[in-house]
Amino acid sequence: MKPHQTGYEVAAIASTLGEADVMAASLNAAGIPAYVVDAHINNTLMVMGFALSPNGIRVATPADRVDEARELLNLAPREGE
Repeated sequence: MKPHQTGYEVAAIASTLGEADVMAASLNAAGIPAYVVDAHINNTLMVMGFALSPNGIRVATPADRVDEARELLNLAPREGE
């Protein structure tokens, strides 16, 4: 998948690339398209993980399925949403 697809929003934030991969795989298995944003950078430069993604590693889904994805992952809505 493309690093930044139009119409996608961040549905979850993981603390590790492995956690983000599991989240995206779980969503895809449930029929919700998902991908890890900038996975190639985080994977290539894993040793610099926190420096590259200080706020966590983002998992994106189509904007119209964000709530469904968060519910499936059992995540509360982010502040301000």
